[in-house]
Amino acid sequence: MPNFIVEYSDNIKYEADIPKLLEKICNVFISHPKEFSVGVV
Repeated sequence: MPNFIVEYSDNIKYEADIPKLLEKICNVFISHPKEFSVGVV
């Protein structure tokens, strides 16, 4: 299972769109099923 850690400081908390960033990262993982098995236990 791929793990991804996003660290950011409080000064960008309200400027950064962290949920959108995580959605984009998730879509990259899903679009590469050979490298990242999705839904496999």
